[in-house]
Amino acid sequence: MSESKTSKRRIEAVEKQRKALELRKAGVPFSVIAGQLGYRGPSGAYRAVMSALRRTLQEPADEVRQLETERLDALLLALWPHAKSGNQGAIDRALKVMERRAKLWGLDMPVRTDITSGGKPLAIALTWGDSNGNGNGNSDSKAIPTPEAA
Repeated sequence: MSESKTSKRRIEAVEKQRKALELRKAGVPFSVIAGQLGYRGPSGAYRAVMSALRRTLQEPADEVRQLETERLDALLLALWPHAKSGNQGAIDRALKVMERRAKLWGLDMPVRTDITSGGKPLAIALTWGDSNGNGNGNSDSKAIPTPEAA
């Protein structure tokens, strides 16, 4: 059975992490934070700071996500009877609400997008040396087609 989130030990640990984060924000090195707060070493202080940062950022994000979910639920609830009766506009709106929920919660599979070539074969140019003649003396560039382009 796990320990209560409001147990004395957990509250003290969170407070210690908060102090570590405050010290780090003030520019104090992890080794000094470890010494001041009683961590075994700099890595313990680092983990405490990272944990405090995650908690600081995650909790508000979770609350906003929950609020948005409740709003989407209310919208879908209002649209649902009209969508079920065949109202095309309501169906389209309900699908948009459902799409938004899927994005909010990361339910859809990632879309694979080719951002490098626009679907065209790539040619890779290799150069030797630099514009000052440094390197192996061969500053010619040769285009080597990718297997798809060959």
